[in-house]
Amino acid sequence: AAYYQVMVSAPYEGPTATLYGATTSHNAAVWHSFASNANYDYETVLTTEMSIFGAAYGDGYLFFTADREVDYEQKAYLYVVDYPSFENPIEIGAISASPYYEKPIPYLAYNTEDGALYYVKQGGLYAVDVADASEVQVATLNTDLELSGIDYNAEEQCFYIIGAQYVYDFDKKQFAAPTGLYRFALPEQSGGEVQLEQVADFGIWPAISGKLALDETQHAAYILRNGNLVSDLFTYEFETQTLTQTGRIENHTNLVLPDERTADENSIIRTKPTSIALNTGNMDVFVSGSKSLVAE
Repeated sequence: AAYYQVMVSAPYEGPTATLYGATTSHNAAVWHSFASNANYDYETVLTTEMSIFGAAYGDGYLFFTADREVDYEQKAYLYVVDYPSFENPIEIGAISASPYYEKPIPYLAYNTEDGALYYVKQGGLYAVDVADASEVQVATLNTDLELSGIDYNAEEQCFYIIGAQYVYDFDKKQFAAPTGLYRFALPEQSGGEVQLEQVADFGIWPAISGKLALDETQHAAYILRNGNLVSDLFTYEFETQTLTQTGRIENHTNLVLPDERTADENSIIRTKPTSIALNTGNMDVFVSGSKSLVAE
């Protein structure tokens, strides 16, 4: 006779949203859309011929990192596509690689206040210009935590990030990492040091990383924790301070929640002076899938 253990729980009734992510397939990543409480179900958005890593949505565009071969070596680049089509990615420029295995940066966040991308690398917070992929370190994070998924909260004007202590259980041959959700704001002076404030304790995780997508309208955060073959989906509700596993899905390299309110904007406005003199007070970047500047 065969015996099966069946776990039954009440249906999840908290916040839900449609998320996006790219599969881990080498040179054949597939963009999927899936619910935050998905049960292995998803819809295919687009099949690519790329290896896709970090991704972030911003003002009608989807930015992501990928690698391609240059002089027989794999190099990291930043790309942009028009949301929601996901088609015809434009290469913006070369970008720094992750310190781990020289792969492209796996975690990105878009700051709606300044129209720049941000990522964390070896304790530093870096800003990336979406016009040319140029990078600059803007802060030092005062922490020993292993940092992973990052997103920006426009209402609070601060970043949220997943942090974990590096603890490995040699008996179970897996991580046993105390993990939590933290937040921090940009320093008053560029290059300054910032402190992380813990806002949630996620308990002990069998992993030291996760993907993060904030849902400001529903005061929630969605988290994708990759495993060996499949990922766990979690929803954190800020009002009740509860973390609930809401689903499972195959592994994805990123997690994105587009803001549908800005999906049709397709413009990123720059109003601060730059080293280029423009004949207008601002410029639109990536309008109609291209960028051009006129210098005087």
